[in-house]
Amino acid sequence: MRASRDAAAVRELNEDGERERVFDLGHKQIARLAEKIEADTGCAVEGRRALELGCGVGRLALPLAERCEYVYGVDVSKGALREAARNAELMNASNVEWAETSKLEELTGSYDLVISVTVFQHIRVPEGERIFKELLGGLRPGGIGALNFILRPDNRVAAFTTWTKKAVRNPYNPVSLLRGRQKYREHMNTYSLHRLGGMLAEAGIKEWHTHFIVAPEAAHDAVIIVFRKD
Repeated sequence: MRASRDAAAVRELNEDGERERVFDLGHKQIARLAEKIEADTGCAVEGRRALELGCGVGRLALPLAERCEYVYGVDVSKGALREAARNAELMNASNVEWAETSKLEELTGSYDLVISVTVFQHIRVPEGERIFKELLGGLRPGGIGALNFILRPDNRVAAFTTWTKKAVRNPYNPVSLLRGRQKYREHMNTYSLHRLGGMLAEAGIKEWHTHFIVAPEAAHDAVIIVFRKD
């Protein structure tokens, strides 16, 4: 499924005007993330050595490279990384490096900024938690980050209540499927904010902030965690 998403993204980039639109949105998203990070931690992203997990075709990594000294774009898809390298050439970005997720450990201590948006939801929770710990461990002291997760309520009763409240509005739940409103939905992996907070503490990160993203049509809420490592 990931391979088909990457192939679709590459095709869309090659359509007239689509590349410009995609990277314009990337610039705006990086600007919003940078504002959140600076407001929460007092630290700017400019001049840092950054790592983006799940960089895809470079939609965020390349705009980030305009602000940072160096950027590592990490992704599980070789095809996406090839397209990211091509986009870097087209945009004359020489301060970027592309690597497969399996090489993440080799980058430990190489970055003092880490970002990831709409990626962990596609990673099974045990593996996602392992990667989260690895990112935190690899971040330099004084480093900053902004990572996005889809949340599940830590209380099972609350989880059921949340699901039922949104059931009618959510086109992806079984009731809607029976109505024929949606034939397929890719599984979203949801994370416990309590567990994520525990892992931040284990990594020695005392300062972290949550920006909740509440979507009425979604079965689960999301969060961007902004943090600073002492």
